[in-house]
Amino acid sequence: MGGRGGTFITLKVMGVVLFGIPKICLSTLATKDLSEKIGDKDIVLIPSIVDIAGLNSISRVLISQAAAALSGMMAATPIQIKEIKGSIAMSVFGNTAVYADKCYELTDGTKGLVLEPFL
Repeated sequence: MGGRGGTFITLKVMGVVLFGIPKICLSTLATKDLSEKIGDKDIVLIPSIVDIAGLNSISRVLISQAAAALSGMMAATPIQIKEIKGSIAMSVFGNTAVYADKCYELTDGTKGLVLEPFL
């Protein structure tokens, strides 16, 4: 897909694709912090190790592996989610997880979504 410019354009396009539809980005930038570009999207990053300026012994392997990963994701049967009344998101640290679990137990049919706080 190319370097910085190609990666940023591709991530922008992938960002509008619906959640759950497999998205893989093979890029030289995959080892960098792209959290601002990806946001809360379900995009898998794979480092290309070498610049994707053509096919060579390394890029062929990585492109093949990325294609196989995408194929496997597409072949997977979607998980059927049971009917729930709603969701509660809570940011917890290791020592507060017990209290978060207790809060979820007190709700009737509400699913808890634990978010990892970014420090």
